[in-house]
Amino acid sequence: MLLSLVLTASAARGIVEQESTTSSREKMVFAATAISEMREVHTELEIMERASDGDRSTCLVKKVTHVGELIDASETASSRIPDALAEGADEAAELEFKKVTVALGRARQVRDEASVCGYEIIQEGPALPEALAAGWSGAQSGD
Repeated sequence: MLLSLVLTASAARGIVEQESTTSSREKMVFAATAISEMREVHTELEIMERASDGDRSTCLVKKVTHVGELIDASETASSRIPDALAEGADEAAELEFKKVTVALGRARQVRDEASVCGYEIIQEGPALPEALAAGWSGAQSGD
């Protein structure tokens, strides 16, 4: 788990270090893409939560809730980026961009931590129970 935290922090630091060279358009595209990825993580966790029972369910509910909060914060930050840029408030736009990058890193970490709830995570996503995996289209939404 410590290695996961170090790797996540390192990846987030790399994203944040690149932000000064990120154009306004790239910031907005990145934010939209990041929010989309966080929604996918949220859906993956919801599917695991529905397929679980007892302690695993309680553990996953907390993770689903946390990722939902990260999505809400990212949507708010993302909506503020164009406004800040239009007002010439580049530092404010950078701050909102940082919020999205940090939230994305945290959502990825939460997904990876689902293993403490009794599920093994594979690179493409969670290892879902066979019945759910067979019916998973990738287009389902938890919203």
